[in-house]
This record gives sequence, C-alpha cells and structure tokens, in this order.
Amino acid sequence: MEPIHIKYLELINITMKNIFYTFLFICSFSYGQNYYYSVNNSSGEIPALTDNLRRDYDALVPASIITDGNGVITWEDQGSDGADVDRFSTFLGPQTGTDGGGYPYVDFEGSGDHLFVNNALMDAAAAAGGMTMVLVQNSGSQADARPVSEGNTTQNNTTYGPIATPQPAGIKNRAYIRNSVNSTHLDNTSTGDLYDDTKKVITVIDIGTNLKIWSGSTLLVDEDYTRSGAMNCNVFILGALRRLTYSSVWVGLMYEVLVYDVAKSDTDRATILSEMETKWGI
Repeated sequence: MEPIHIKYLELINITMKNIFYTFLFICSFSYGQNYYYSVNNSSGEIPALTDNLRRDYDALVPASIITDGNGVITWEDQGSDGADVDRFSTFLGPQTGTDGGGYPYVDFEGSGDHLFVNNALMDAAAAAGGMTMVLVQNSGSQADARPVSEGNTTQNNTTYGPIATPQPAGIKNRAYIRNSVNSTHLDNTSTGDLYDDTKKVITVIDIGTNLKIWSGSTLLVDEDYTRSGAMNCNVFILGALRRLTYSSVWVGLMYEVLVYDVAKSDTDRATILSEMETKWGI
C-alpha cells in the first residue's frame, strides 16, 4: 500500500495542473479577444471589421513590429494587402512603448521617423467610390502634420491627405487632395477635439465627392467637394507626407490603423468604433 502522503502529493499535483491549464485557457481566451476579428482568423465573427479590410497595422500584435537599436524597422500589415511599412533608411525609426493602461503603441517622435510602402490605396479607393480609414491615436495640436497620407515619389505635388492636425491658426483640420496641377483644400473642416493628448478613435470616410471625419461617435466634418483631376499616388505613409522629399511630420502615439476599400455604412462604422474602443481601453 502506498503511503498516504504520496497520495496527497499526487492529488495536489493533479489539482495544480488543473489550475494551471485553466489559467492558460483563460489567458488565451482573453488575449484572443483582441484578435478574434483579424483577417488572419477565418472565423470572421464580426464582418463589419473583416469585410474589405485591406490594411491593418496593429500594435497589439507584437510580432508585427520589427525593431533594432534605432527603432522600428518594419510594421507588418495584418490586412489582406500585406503592405508592410518600412522606415526611411536615412532616419531613425519610430520608437515603441506602452501607455499607463498597458496598451502598446508606436511612437512617432517627429524626427522624420515616418514609415512607408510604395503601394498606395486610399486615394484610388476613394476615387472609385469609397474609402474608410480608422486611426487609433493619441497626439497634441501641431501645425499641418499628417498621421496617414499618400503621395508620389517621382514629383512633389501629388498628395492625398484626408486628415491633418490643425493649421497654424489652430482652427482647421484641412484635408488636402492634390494632383500634379490642381489642389482641392477642404478648409472649413473643424478639428474639434481630435488632437487633445487623449487616446481616441478617428474615422475618415471619403467617397470621392464627400469627406466625413468622426472623433469617436461625433461627426466633425461633412463636406462635399469636387476632385480636380486624376491622381497618381504611389506611396502610403504613416507619420508624414512623402513625395520627392518628406514633410508635414506628425508627432504622436499610433495604436492601430485600419484601411478599407469601401465606404462603411453607419452601422458598420459604429460597430468598428465600439470594437476599437473596447480593444484599446477607450
């Protein structure tokens, strides 16, 4: 007969294993809640998030952010395009960090540390009838900086900047849509509370003739416009404008960027907002 203390040790061992596996299950389930809508997950529980999702730069996917001693080298795209953005080799890359709530971010410090890929999307989608861009960020007021934009690396005019920080007067969030000859400025686009050093979700929907911008659930911009000719963007940028040179450098914390090649419905937009706010503790 085995000694009683051996039996107790076996029982304790089994109990501890059960507790451990239960803990692992809970952790994996909780962690998975951040990614259950990912395009890499075929379950697709929330079509509003997955349908037409072309690009997704997500700081909550640690393996997607590749760094070295000079900062971020590459931020890998989790969307269907696989359009990874890289740092411009002349500069240090953005840094990484974690906010007070434990949420990771990419820190664009304003030293020219933008990320880009020679594969534009937003302007062409808007011109074809619909583009939705969702930006989770935290930044303060700064003059005419571009957190997300497109340009043309062969000439210095073509620019698609659907969202910017305030102009020097501090009262405008000028959208800028320019081909090689003509410009379309949406000058009467109030910034509201987009850039007040708090974490928030910004949504932009451009249908090629009308541009809307939301701060959370508040519609700040709803402006009709007329495009002044065909565009020829060939580069997508996070943290600046990039053409022959770079400009309009943005300073702030970027948590996630989603780009869809359709104009999302009000219902889908509200669903995406709710999921992003939950995911990022807003």
